[in-house]
Amino acid sequence: MISKKDFIASIITKADRRNDYLSRILKNLVKLKRTHFNVTKETGDFVYITICRKNAFDMVRYSIHSFFTHCDYLPKKIIIVSDGSWVEKEGIDYFSKYNLNIFFDNWKNCADYQKDKGRIHLYEWATKHIWGKKMASILKYSEEEVTLFADPDVLWFKSPFNKEILQEDIKLKTSIDNSHNYDEVLIDKLSLSFLYDLPPINCGIVLAKGNLFDCSSEAIKTAIKAEAQTPGKFAEQTIFAMMVHEFGETWGESEISASIDDILSPILIKSPYSPQLIARHYVWLMRWLFWKDILFDHY
Repeated sequence: MISKKDFIASIITKADRRNDYLSRILKNLVKLKRTHFNVTKETGDFVYITICRKNAFDMVRYSIHSFFTHCDYLPKKIIIVSDGSWVEKEGIDYFSKYNLNIFFDNWKNCADYQKDKGRIHLYEWATKHIWGKKMASILKYSEEEVTLFADPDVLWFKSPFNKEILQEDIKLKTSIDNSHNYDEVLIDKLSLSFLYDLPPINCGIVLAKGNLFDCSSEAIKTAIKAEAQTPGKFAEQTIFAMMVHEFGETWGESEISASIDDILSPILIKSPYSPQLIARHYVWLMRWLFWKDILFDHY
């Protein structure tokens, strides 16, 4: 099992204070920068979705901006799903000035979609926890069209795929995490410890195509049922790890990073990113680095 518990324990206090302090400063400095979206690129046959709370609007804006800046072609539409902390009008008021092809949805519509399909446990999980809302949203849109999902705390450095990949028979593609961050209670309950012997899965970025629910095993559906009863930490990531094991694949660590190794890196030094880097997921206490990379054009 890959674990960074000792590393985290050794830096947690300093990293927490540092992240809070630097995030506020760097975010305010970033707001002074003008944001121009290049909408003249070719459009691809996929949609880009995210789910967020209202106080993540700024992060979503810059995440999408990095995609428009560095990717070879653009989604035919962007869908921003509300976690319940905001309504459509608030999304329109914030994002309308950027003239993007954005549509707004909410977690309840995505949950109701799953309920109408007879997926009662997925619906119940979504009504109880954000990870269920995220899972319900991704599975709804991927069933309708090719879907690229990204958490708000993602910056893009280049295109995650080309047109040929969009035509291939790939059901699911995710990235590698910095350690096995899973629902330990679920793993013990359903004897899923084999996941610790496999590369750790991160689902901050997900490429999904087709009906993932119906092609999942009974073990995955049992896991969703268990989460509906008692939602756990890293629950959707655990279930995506099961899906990847059954029918998915991953980007390499040098392509999409969820590293925390540079959590205490110097403020003014550029991170030594791999030339192969497609995107970075700024997990946990890495938010300050998200704003730093924007401010200094490091992405």
